[in-house]
Amino acid sequence: MTQFDYQATRNDIISRALRLVGAMSLGDPLSSDMISLGAQALNEMVLSWQSDNIFIWTLVEIEITLAPATATYITPTATPIIGIESAFLRLSDSDIPLAILSMRQYEEVYNKGATGQPDSILYTPTEPPTITCWPVPDTAGTIACLAITRQQDFDSSSDTGGFPSRWNEALSYNLAARLCDEFPIPLNERVYLVAKAEKFLARARLGNREKPTEDFVKGAF
Repeated sequence: MTQFDYQATRNDIISRALRLVGAMSLGDPLSSDMISLGAQALNEMVLSWQSDNIFIWTLVEIEITLAPATATYITPTATPIIGIESAFLRLSDSDIPLAILSMRQYEEVYNKGATGQPDSILYTPTEPPTITCWPVPDTAGTIACLAITRQQDFDSSSDTGGFPSRWNEALSYNLAARLCDEFPIPLNERVYLVAKAEKFLARARLGNREKPTEDFVKGAF
């Protein structure tokens, strides 16, 4: 069966980066010291990317069970989210698209206590984040969301950090470029690695999309 789900793990990334700087050969096992060094550098690299406004995220599906007369719901805590890409009201076998309102748009809704079948939601990035329905649901139901979540840390050998597979080379080459400070290599090889790392990072970022904005403005009445 053909598979399309390959993704490098933390240890795959570390091993390749160490081979790129000549610190190990193909087939060599990772020592505990190498894993510790590589994992620290890898996690710090991803954090520094986020500090440089390289906004990296992944999409997950979440569901929220609606209750009559309840407008606001806490999002699932097992999946910390930072935004909503799209949302649907799930009725039987049908998914009805919901508008995603900004705080300004929600504030312009005149009768926030109106009840009925929800046609829009407000995402509020509080702690924990919440989703508010409008109109307020008058029956039980389910809202299904495609939610935006930040990348995870590389805490174990099999972690992928939640990165899409297109980031595999960017992660390995940029980690290798950072490890040049730990394993000095000839200047010409270092320049080559840095250039490749920048190229793969730029290519991976081409697949990023801006967080969506909702241009639809809910009428006040």
